[in-house]
Amino acid sequence: MISPQRDSRGDAGLAATVLTWAAAFPAIRVGLDGYTPWALGLLRLAAASATLGLVAAVFRPGLPHRRHWPRLVVCGLVGQTLYQLFLMIGEVSVPPGTASVLIATAPIFSVVAAAVLLRERLGPHWRGFLLAFAGAVVAGASLGLGGGAAALIVVAAAACQGLYHVAVKPVAEQLGALAATTWSVWAGCLLGLPALPALLSDAATASRSSTLAAVFLGVVPSGLGYLAWSDALARTTITRSTVALYLVPGVAMLLSWAWLRDPPTVLAVIGGLLAIGGVTLVRRQPSPPAPRSVPSQGARPAPIRDPERRP
Repeated sequence: MISPQRDSRGDAGLAATVLTWAAAFPAIRVGLDGYTPWALGLLRLAAASATLGLVAAVFRPGLPHRRHWPRLVVCGLVGQTLYQLFLMIGEVSVPPGTASVLIATAPIFSVVAAAVLLRERLGPHWRGFLLAFAGAVVAGASLGLGGGAAALIVVAAAACQGLYHVAVKPVAEQLGALAATTWSVWAGCLLGLPALPALLSDAATASRSSTLAAVFLGVVPSGLGYLAWSDALARTTITRSTVALYLVPGVAMLLSWAWLRDPPTVLAVIGGLLAIGGVTLVRRQPSPPAPRSVPSQGARPAPIRDPERRP
């Protein structure tokens, strides 16, 4: 059973995640005006790596154990490198609001993977889960999905994000959110280095607004946002965490309205309200008991720092 203190701090992390990740969708559109998808993805990961490096220099999370490295590399490849690549390619044709709705299907992949790999049960949460998903569908219907293949590429990005949520949870519980996030982002950045020539070429001609948008993507959604997300995952279950991501499309539409002058439609507003209702329903239901990963000997599941691992 999750303690009220852990639950409330997890909620704060989820709120920060929703806000920062929603801001990514209009920022990607601005960044793509000056960068190719693979170059923008690498620049975003490079900025995120630098941001997390500064945070890690202060909190000193320490080195992961050897047994954690394979999972961290998988998290970097799936949740960072491939996710960025698929999302950037998709948003060349798919509007930011539509992309946010498609990415909102990530919890479906998370819950299925968590049921298989972590043996987490959906339990009484299924009603709120379906209501939130229906809200995302309604919001998506208001935007249209004429992108076809591009829309499927964004769904592939959603699958990568959903699998990342499940893969990073045990590491975040054992090493803390900072270590899990930092090492997975660094791994993803290294795996994206083949795009470096394209990045250098694009940077020479890109506008200042596109470059600033790319840096913003790395510092806020990828750096601080993923840190808040890993902290939330370490404090609650996959189901209770991922359902909150259905709020992202509504927030993304509002931000797109303010930033890109792209106002939401009536259906988009209705879908956002349904998503909020579904999230509220899930949050009011008690979490079913789920097996927790056993921390390594001498380690404690500290969300930000682990004093026993400090060098």
